[in-house]
Formats: sequence, C-alpha cells, structure tokens
Amino acid sequence: IQEKDVPILVSLPESLKWKLHEEIFLPQLVKVPLLFNYSLLNLEICRQVCRSLSDSFHNPGCEIMSVDFPAENVILIGSGICAYKHGSDEEDFNAVLQQGDFLAEHTIWIVGWTYCGDLNTETNSELVSIPCRVLRSAFCEDPASIGFVQNYAKAFHERTCEDAMQTGWFTDVSLDRTDLKDLIRKAAEQDMKKFDVNSEGKRLSEVQQADPEMRQTISQTGRSFNFRQALKSIAAAPHDRVTTRGSVLG
Repeated sequence: IQEKDVPILVSLPESLKWKLHEEIFLPQLVKVPLLFNYSLLNLEICRQVCRSLSDSFHNPGCEIMSVDFPAENVILIGSGICAYKHGSDEEDFNAVLQQGDFLAEHTIWIVGWTYCGDLNTETNSELVSIPCRVLRSAFCEDPASIGFVQNYAKAFHERTCEDAMQTGWFTDVSLDRTDLKDLIRKAAEQDMKKFDVNSEGKRLSEVQQADPEMRQTISQTGRSFNFRQALKSIAAAPHDRVTTRGSVLG
C-alpha cells in the first residue's frame, strides 16, 4: 500500500505528511553509511530530505534501472531481493541485493553518472528512491558540515576512479563496508584538523575567523561544541550498523 492509495493520507495537513515521511523513510535513509554519520552532525537536514523520498513496490521480474540510463536517484532496497547485472560480460561485477543494500551512491558525488548495469527484482520488492539533487541541495544548506561532506565526496570520487583504473570498469555497486567506513573516518579526520576548541568550548576555524558571516551562522545554530564532538566520534569509529553491499567483487 502506498501513500497515494490511502485517501485519508492525501487530505492530511502538510506538517503531518512530513512527520509521516520522517517516520517511514528516516530508518531507510540512514542505512547508507555516509548518511547515518551525517545524521549525527545534522539530523534536521536528514529529516528534511525524507520529505522528498518515495517508495515503490514491484513484482518479480520488473526492470528497475538499465545500463547507460542517466542516473538521478540512489536506489535502496527496502525489502525483497534484486539482481544487479553489470553491463560488461564480467560476472564478478554482478550482485544480489537484499533489504538494506543500495545502488548508485555515485549519483550524489559524480555529476552526469549513468547506470553501469541493469537492476531487476527477483521477488516482490519495495524500493526507496533518494534523489541526488535533493541531497546535494540539503548538504549545501549547512555550512558547519559542508567540509566533512566535501572531504568524503572527493575521497569517494578518487576511490571510484582508482578502482575503475584497476578493473577496467565502473560499477553502480558501492564499496564494501570496510572501505566506506575508512572514507568516512578520513573525511572526519580532515575536517577535525581545521578546528580548535577554546576555553569556552566553542568551535573555531580559519574559515570562521576570516568570515564573520560564517561565524555568526554557526554560532546561531547553538550546536558548535556538540558538532565537534560528533565529528570526533565519527573519526574515531564510524557506526557499524550497515551490512556489506550485496555480493560485490572488485
């Protein structure tokens, strides 16, 4: 059953619809490792992103995405089993994806990404679409955490290109859990290097000191010290809640 199929939900006030979307989609959203760790820095942004998410239900044998098609969404498996077939003849790039797995995080960080393979449902499946344009816009709304996001985006892009150089192919299947954790940890560590904490426990940086408007923006959030503590926890040990991405090889 989808939201549009329940008449009473259509007539709900927007504020209640947003709350409903948060309840449904936030647990799905944070299954993406980067987004879970980002939620530690700015949970409100993640809640706003949930308002733009949608899910869809498919019978076995449905084509969800096809090779060379322009990619606009990260696709998360809410339930069921899906088969990913790479556009090459290399079977090692194929993958079976189940609940909690996701494809095409690359669409967030690499502009102009096209799908590298086909995705078809093997069983009755629920899929959640996360629009990359919504995520990019949301990340830019928070000057306090943009450095962490930029560090991760750069590292993700570099690692994706390195893997393609070694294997000869790009793929929509994300890196495995260990590699993603390593990228997240390094992104947090790099951002931590830019900051000091004075005797009052307020977050300071070269950027803030040079830009009064930035300093005022972060000060008004009232979460300077907590933000740094969250960054520190991410750098120390990214959350180990998400399982390995399907049966990815290479």
